[in-house]
Amino acid sequence: MGHRLALNSFCLVKPIYDSIAAASTTQAEGIKAISKHRPDILFTSDDLEQGYGIDLVKEAKRFSSEIKALIFLRCETKEVVDEALLP
Repeated sequence: MGHRLALNSFCLVKPIYDSIAAASTTQAEGIKAISKHRPDILFTSDDLEQGYGIDLVKEAKRFSSEIKALIFLRCETKEVVDEALLP
């Protein structure tokens, strides 16, 4: 997630905290963590400190087509929503 406070708050939720493999704020860090830990679920926002969350999901799908993703959209325009829904 691009917003560190949101990332920290999200990670403190007990059911999530117990299952976290990694946390990052950039697309490059996210890809490294995904390739290392092979998570079942990816939580991301569309705005990252560096990179784009939707592109992160697309890259993650190349590592594992089975990975599920939840994208928190800051900019909820029709175009961004449509882009996020594409496989």
